[in-house]
Amino acid sequence: MANGMFLNVNGHSINYLSSGKGPRTFLAHSGWVGTWEDWQPQLQALSAKYKAVGYDHRGAGYTQAAVEDITAEGIVDDVFGVMDALGLDKCVLGGFSTGAKVVLSAALKQPERFEGLVLMCGVFPTTPPELSQRLKSSAEMILQNYEAYIRQMALAFTPEPDPNIETIRYWIQGVLRKTPPAQAARLLETLYSIDISAEQLRQITIPTLLIHGTSDPFGPVSAGKYMATHLPNSQLALIEGGGHVCAITRSDQVNEAIEKFIEGLS
Repeated sequence: MANGMFLNVNGHSINYLSSGKGPRTFLAHSGWVGTWEDWQPQLQALSAKYKAVGYDHRGAGYTQAAVEDITAEGIVDDVFGVMDALGLDKCVLGGFSTGAKVVLSAALKQPERFEGLVLMCGVFPTTPPELSQRLKSSAEMILQNYEAYIRQMALAFTPEPDPNIETIRYWIQGVLRKTPPAQAARLLETLYSIDISAEQLRQITIPTLLIHGTSDPFGPVSAGKYMATHLPNSQLALIEGGGHVCAITRSDQVNEAIEKFIEGLS
């Protein structure tokens, strides 16, 4: 894999990684305070055939941003800013977790820029009202005791009985810890504030792959089935027993699904 570098996008220095070359580019966007590392196994596998790019979105990881600069509109606009900075007219765009909302928003804004979409462990595109109070409580906990919160998340993200699970949980905490608490709280509220209606989903005709772990409580199978019902050109791939970071814990299965999807694009 190539070394990480920075792109000047919309007034922010965005940390990114790019490797490989080929007929298509896969651009990976993460969720909440995730970084390009959330997609590391997929970027490594895809770089054998394609150009594979991942980046830390605004406010997350090594892409520093003031709290007031973390907005839904800005995060979506950065997708196009990254593409333009890299000279990409089109790409296959991937979104993980709440990043699925960003990907869907970008697809609605400039659909001609995307050959395909990959939504991995995506949350429901419309945030249920009953989740609002839980999100407020989570944001408060992040500000009060971020270390306890990220330990809790690392456990919840990984329900799999994997022999390497403790190492993976340690790695998850390291990724989450890169983002300061104030930015982490703002990103949680900002990303969940994006709502994509069923009517809007039906407008997205770009080929879309939906990947969901069957044991994922954050991007549940029910969210994948909901999106599959409303996205007119979509397919659903279930990762048996996979949790929220099945891209890491079940990387071979996720890689195979994505590679098959990209190869099938016309």
